[in-house]
Amino acid sequence: MRRLVLESTTEDLGRLLSAESSLGKIDLFEVVSFLREEPEEVAMICRVKFKAGADRLEELLPDDTTIAQLLEEEKGGAHIYFLRRKYGRAGQSSKMLETGGYLTLPFEIRDGRIRAAFLGNAKEVRQFRKVIDKTGVRYKVISLGDARFSPNAPLAHLTEKQRRVLVSAFNLGYYDLPKRISSKELGRRLGMRSSTVVVHRIKAERRLLAEVLKGSQI
Repeated sequence: MRRLVLESTTEDLGRLLSAESSLGKIDLFEVVSFLREEPEEVAMICRVKFKAGADRLEELLPDDTTIAQLLEEEKGGAHIYFLRRKYGRAGQSSKMLETGGYLTLPFEIRDGRIRAAFLGNAKEVRQFRKVIDKTGVRYKVISLGDARFSPNAPLAHLTEKQRRVLVSAFNLGYYDLPKRISSKELGRRLGMRSSTVVVHRIKAERRLLAEVLKGSQI
């Protein structure tokens, strides 16, 4: 898998989203965890700090396509939010997610700049950049290379194909109750036969369980 990190300005992003005034009131926006990423919807847990004159993310949202729920107020003025945004099928953000691959950490707005990371295979990374280029947003590439995982990270024990299948299955709702995607549909999205997807998924699950249960007494 490849990992692309881009940086742009909140001014350019604000113009694209028609949200210049709202972004101007945010001192820090940091995604803690992506919970769901689909062309129709994205959901996340994020940390937000406001500039003077703003104290509620709900008041800065452009329309009813985005829902924000305050989860916690931290010492130091940061707010932890659950944030969910639904996309129109013709929207630019929707097209970015339709390229395949996933937004990943870091994804943050700080000091007037936005930095975002994207994870996918070489083709998905190229398609992602083409979509961004068409928006006219100016950006620079901070890094582009093979995705590397800490030796202690669970995903480090998986092959690239196993990681891709497992991450895609999780993000697309295979492990949700009820399931939002079948093995057949997951295979179609990944360009694999469903039987191949099942084999990679089971091997990945077994390796992760082996690491989690290593040394455990059953």
